[in-house]
Order: sequence, then structure tokens, then C-alpha cells
Amino acid sequence: FNIERIKMYIIKRNKIVSSIILIFFITAIVLPSISCNISSGSSSGNKSSGVISLFDSLEIGDVPSFPGSRLDVDLYRNLDSVLRELPELPELFSGSGFSTYVTKSSPEGVRAYYTEQMKSLGWEFVDTYDYGDRGSFTTWQKMANTGKYVIYGVFAGHYLKNDKTVTLILNGFIIPGNEADVEDSNSTQKEAAVEPEGTIYFKNTTPPAGQGLLLTKSISMGIEQWKT
Repeated sequence: FNIERIKMYIIKRNKIVSSIILIFFITAIVLPSISCNISSGSSSGNKSSGVISLFDSLEIGDVPSFPGSRLDVDLYRNLDSVLRELPELPELFSGSGFSTYVTKSSPEGVRAYYTEQMKSLGWEFVDTYDYGDRGSFTTWQKMANTGKYVIYGVFAGHYLKNDKTVTLILNGFIIPGNEADVEDSNSTQKEAAVEPEGTIYFKNTTPPAGQGLLLTKSISMGIEQWKT
């Protein structure tokens, strides 16, 4: 009886040990594959996020947004009405779109921040339009790989929204078009214009009454003989 119990105990112990070894073996195989999948997933995620921006494509680099500011979508959707409430911005930017950010910082702080940032990023100061208590609009320029200057403008001023005064930041830019492309498109359109295949001559400057300019049957008889 004791011998049988000892055998059963040994068999049960061997099963437990075998199970533990099997678990360790499976873990050793599965963990590296999981870590590889995670690393490959993170690397693929990093690759997919590597999107080149418009300014990067022009080789002038991006301009950072003001720290702590947030994009106000409502103001962006109603940009036209927002612009009507602000001082008249430079005419050059009359057709420009703007991103609308708001912040609790002062307009003077925003202006000082961009003055420092733009200089460090290689932008050349152009002008500042001072609107007094209503804010200011400052412009910079930087040469793009097209050989032309991109103009960047920032407005910073107080704005009343939902009975609260915030600092509104408008970021906009002007990218000059390529005049060569415009000329090419115009010339292409001119070349594509349909030219007459022949010349029509008239014996009389004024045709006789009741007679058409071309010797054809009356159009009331149908247009089967006409070509488009």
C-alpha cells in the first residue's frame, strides 16, 4: 500500500514538474515574438507619422504654434465674421487663410515669442502693423527653394468670446505662385483654341433680303447635312 502511494506521488510530482518546464518553454518562445511585433508595430507607426509638411517641402521649416495656445475650431469656422471684428489687416493677406488660436497670455507676450522664434528659425523681419490696444500684425519672410520669398504673418490681440476676453492669434502665410507656370498654362490654352479650317468670303457686305450667308437649304428643313 505504501509503495503504491509512493508511486502515485512520484507520478504526480513528475507531471507537475513537466507542466512547469512546458510553461517556461512556451514562455521563452512566445515572449520574443510578442516583443518583436510590438517593436515592429511601433516602428511602422513611426514611419507612418513621418509626413512632410508644406513648409518642409519648400525647405523653409515649420513655424511652431504659441506654447499653451489651443486651436479654436469655432472661430476658424466663422473666420470671415472674426476678421470683420478685427482691425483691417494688410492687403497682402486679404486672400489668405488663417489658423485661429487662443491663449491666456498677453498679446505682447505672443509678439515677443514669435519675434524670438522667427529670428532663430532664419526668418527675416519685414514689418509690424500696430493697432494700439487692439493688437498688432507682424510679418516675416524667408526664401523658399522656388527662389521666392514666403511671407508669414501673425496677428495677436484681445478678442471677446462668450463674454470673456482672450488673446486671439491668427497665423497666415502667402506663397507666391510660379509665374512661369501661369504663362505656360495661358500659352497652352491659346494653342488649344480652335482655329477656322478655311475662310468664308462674301461678295456683298450686306446679304440680300431673305437670303442667308451660306448657300444651304432652309434650316427648317432639318440639319442632317450639317456637321458639328
